[in-house]
Amino acid sequence: MSNKLKHLEEINLHLESQAKETQKLFKTIVDSTLDLIWTIDANEKYTFLNQSWLSYTGQSLAEGLKENWRDRIHPEDLAECVEVYNSALKKCQGFKIEYRLRRFDDSYRTILNTAVRQHNEEGEFAGLLCSCSDITQRKITELKIAKQVQVERILTDIIQDIHSSLDIDLILQTATEKVNQYLSADRIFITKIINKNQLTLLFESEGGSFFTGCDLTKAKQLPNKDLIDNFTKLSQGEIIAANNISLTTMINIDSYDLPRASFALLLVPIIANQKLWGLVCVEQYLPPRSWELDEIKLLKQVAIQLGVAIKQSEMYRELEQLAVIDGLTKIANRRKFDRYLATEWKRLTREKNPLSLILCDIDYFKLYNDTYGHQAGDLCLQKVAQAISKALKRPADLVARYGGEEFAVILPNTEIGGAISLAEQIRLQVQSLKIPHINSPVDLYITLSFGVSSSIPSSGLGFYTLVAAADKGLYQAKELGRNRVVKFDLNEF
Repeated sequence: MSNKLKHLEEINLHLESQAKETQKLFKTIVDSTLDLIWTIDANEKYTFLNQSWLSYTGQSLAEGLKENWRDRIHPEDLAECVEVYNSALKKCQGFKIEYRLRRFDDSYRTILNTAVRQHNEEGEFAGLLCSCSDITQRKITELKIAKQVQVERILTDIIQDIHSSLDIDLILQTATEKVNQYLSADRIFITKIINKNQLTLLFESEGGSFFTGCDLTKAKQLPNKDLIDNFTKLSQGEIIAANNISLTTMINIDSYDLPRASFALLLVPIIANQKLWGLVCVEQYLPPRSWELDEIKLLKQVAIQLGVAIKQSEMYRELEQLAVIDGLTKIANRRKFDRYLATEWKRLTREKNPLSLILCDIDYFKLYNDTYGHQAGDLCLQKVAQAISKALKRPADLVARYGGEEFAVILPNTEIGGAISLAEQIRLQVQSLKIPHINSPVDLYITLSFGVSSSIPSSGLGFYTLVAAADKGLYQAKELGRNRVVKFDLNEF
């Protein structure tokens, strides 16, 4: 019996020795890992802190065990952590959560906390064993990737807008809004350069409100000290980044709120057709920020794309002009005439106001070409077109080359008397040019014949009736000997 007891005692001592070795090995492993390992009991009190935890917090073990686990969690993350911890302790289960944890130097690192249940010898829930991995670098990398994805999305959206729309106002608005989503700046605005010291504000985003308008007559023009000081650099494509500008250096200080004692400014040039077209401007107040390289790169890429859009828009405008302008006389062509007459007919139908039309023809122009040659004929057409244009005084009036030597004048809100008076004025104006036409049966100089018609447009008539009436008047003017003005009433049809 004594031998058996002795044997059992030896076994027990061996097991105790093994347990101590295992415990020692466990502590060595736990203390050598870079992860922060700690335990709390069911009452949320620390029961164990490994060496990495103590090094991270700069505490002794005694100090650490007295601390409340909530004290080191970032204030912005605390509410979520408390909810997760309380739920885990209540349900006796583990969890996984990311949050920021304060170090010994009061800086914060992002950690991934993985917690598992602990049980006592009776198998009852005894608290949580937590292992915390520092994932700060991973989060920084994730943030960089997310920012890069956001940058690429912004640029893709702007490029798609450029490809799908020629509305430069819409493109500028989209660019400003999307850049502001990325930067979250106090003010972002796009301006057009008027001259070396003058800007026109085209689009602005400030505090959630927007100002927009690419019409230079409506946009507000601002003198700008920053433009004056940096015009040469900006013209060469250089970006101006300032992190702390005193507000007192700004012109128009009254337009700014008093709390803005200083601000950070970023000026990014928009180069179009190899010239400084405008600026993307970003301002940040309270406190001013230091511009990051990624932010500057994004704005530079946006400015490049806007330069492409502006160039494309200007080219389209030029092409559009070419499509509606007569190449020889530089006045509206027949296509423009048809569109404009149809538009004015509809408008004046609604307004119930008169619309008049003048058709005129150079008398014996074929004979003129035969006498003087086609080059002289072209010059004659140009001079006549200029004379007619000069006689028109209102922006709404339109002169167009209607055919070879035929011209048309559309006169919105004009009654027949006013149209006849203008036609007579044009006739005398052309006659005063004294363009020689020695073989003309009418005069020694170039003359014109005119047909005039007028109507208050209605839905029951088409604008072609106005053209037909003026053409009839022109025909009668020629029949009556040319070099005269003849009106033709629509009621005579």
